[in-house]
Amino acid sequence: MISDAWGKHAPFLATMPGSTVFYSGQAINFDRSPNPHDAMSSTPGEPALVPGVTLRRAALVAASSLLVMSVLSPVAFFAIYPRLIQPADIAQSIRNLSSHPNLFLALVLCYQLTFIADIVAAWALYIFLKPANSALSLLAAWFRLAYSVMALSALLKLVSAFRLAKEGGWGTGAGSPLIAQVQLLVAEFHYGWGFSLVVFGVHLLLLGYVVYRSGYVPKLLGILLVINGAGYLVDSLQPFTFSVRYLFVAFFGELIFMVWLFTQGRKLGIVEGIGPGLR
Repeated sequence: MISDAWGKHAPFLATMPGSTVFYSGQAINFDRSPNPHDAMSSTPGEPALVPGVTLRRAALVAASSLLVMSVLSPVAFFAIYPRLIQPADIAQSIRNLSSHPNLFLALVLCYQLTFIADIVAAWALYIFLKPANSALSLLAAWFRLAYSVMALSALLKLVSAFRLAKEGGWGTGAGSPLIAQVQLLVAEFHYGWGFSLVVFGVHLLLLGYVVYRSGYVPKLLGILLVINGAGYLVDSLQPFTFSVRYLFVAFFGELIFMVWLFTQGRKLGIVEGIGPGLR
């Protein structure tokens, strides 16, 4: 029989009859008929952390979302954006924007899908790390969600610059109000997105800590995520505070975590025990 204190967790910890779940260091035996949600698990009898979402399914969703971001974000930032925006030559940027609307649409779609994938990843990683520390994994998810909203808001500045470039009307000569406005909007996009990455860096620090203390994810991944988060903080704060040379390799922590989620995270079943210090 389960006490009232544990009763609220029963929907999330329920397994097949006669099996045992370890939660907060205590073994709980369930003797009941199968829950309909168990049929939605990737493996019969695997517990659903939320209805219809198992640990391995959360890992797969998180990894897939990170993969989408890993593909679309570089395409947008390194392949499309430089063809449209040249901060040192705003007049040429205006001509590029007005002459290539389809390319700008592709840029916006890449960024939008990236930020939507960020939101999905925030949810999936919260579910995946919930057995380790529900409170901290939720806090990390909120930071990633805040970053996504801030980045989408910054993207609107670029959309406004495109609208002004398409309307024209003031010319692109020296001292043109159009050049001044587009230059301001492009700068606001850069600073707004850069500041949002500070929030993203905090998310990675929290994520790395929970991963490190989880007990079912390699500690090395937690260390790499913390280094990754510190890299974002240092790199993103440079325009506002100081200039520091930071190793580019420090930004690969999340990519390595994505590979682990694809190859090992999806193999996880029942999490037996909670990471030390996070109960």
